[in-house]
Amino acid sequence: MKIIKILFILSLTTLFAQDVDSSSKWSQESINLQKQAMQMSFDNVFETGSKRIKVIDSALVLLDRSYKIDTTYYHALTSQIGLYQEKKDYELALTTMKEVLKLKPDFAEVEFGLGMQYDFLKHKEDAKRHYLKALDLYKERLNQKKYSDINNHFHIGLCLVLLGKEKEGKEYIYKFNGNQEMDEFIEMFDVKNLTRSSLLKSFYK
Repeated sequence: MKIIKILFILSLTTLFAQDVDSSSKWSQESINLQKQAMQMSFDNVFETGSKRIKVIDSALVLLDRSYKIDTTYYHALTSQIGLYQEKKDYELALTTMKEVLKLKPDFAEVEFGLGMQYDFLKHKEDAKRHYLKALDLYKERLNQKKYSDINNHFHIGLCLVLLGKEKEGKEYIYKFNGNQEMDEFIEMFDVKNLTRSSLLKSFYK
C-alpha cells in the first residue's frame, strides 16, 4: 500500500471516528456494517490476486448494505473509494467521490482525492479545479480549528505541489519542521525530493 494511500485512509479514519463519536444521527447498523467491512479489508490487506479481489468484493457488499440502510451515512461511501481504486475501477471511484460531496460538500480529503483521480486519468483542468477547492477547504478548517492542524497544513503543501508549485508547497511544509507529527510526514514522503510526478506515482503506481 503506497504512502499517500495510507495518509488518505488515516485522514478518513480520523474524520470517521470524530464524526461518529460526536453524532448519533446515523443508523448504528450502518456504522457497524461499515466497521465490519473495513476490518475485513485491513485484516486481509496482504492477500493478493483473486483472494484479495474476493475480500474487496465482500467488503463492498457490506458497505452497499450499510449505505442502503442509511443514505445519509457518507462514510459507507468513502470506505468504498479506496477499494474501487484498488480494483482499478476508477470510474466508480470518481462517481462515489462525487456522491460523497453531495452529502458533505466540505470534505477536503475527498476533493483532494478527486483531484488526484482526475489527474491520473489525464483530466488536468478537472484535477486543478478540485485541488484548488481542497486547498480552500483545508484553509477553512484551520480558521475553524477543525481536526488536526498539522494534517491540514501538510495537505495544503501537497495541494500546492500538485498544482505545480513544488517549491512553494515544500517550503510551506518545512515551515512546521520540528513538530513531531509533521516531521513524520516529511520523512514518510521524502519531502526533500518530492515532486508533483513522484506524488502521483506514489498513489497510483
